[in-house]
Amino acid sequence: MSEWLGNLGGMAAACDNLGDVFRLGGKLEGAEAMHRRGLSLDQARGSREGMAFAYGNLGNIRLARGDKENARALYAQSVALFDDVGNAPLAAMVRERLDGLRETHSPG
Repeated sequence: MSEWLGNLGGMAAACDNLGDVFRLGGKLEGAEAMHRRGLSLDQARGSREGMAFAYGNLGNIRLARGDKENARALYAQSVALFDDVGNAPLAAMVRERLDGLRETHSPG
């Protein structure tokens, strides 16, 4: 219904919520599709904070798949956007995840 009303923010939030449900249910492909759709909607409406959430969620999916390199890149994008919009608590939370991945990274 949000789509019919032109409520991109509501649609993005619904996609993020569905993505979380899929991820928690172990359906990572569906989760990624929903979070990517939410990211696209947040980009279309210019919501940097929404994009930060989406990148963080996509990082969670990559990490669940064991893809630490791409998880790090997505978390870094999330942190930069949260910093940019002045959301220090969420930037710190994602930065902690990012730092944890850097600590467990062993070169080649």
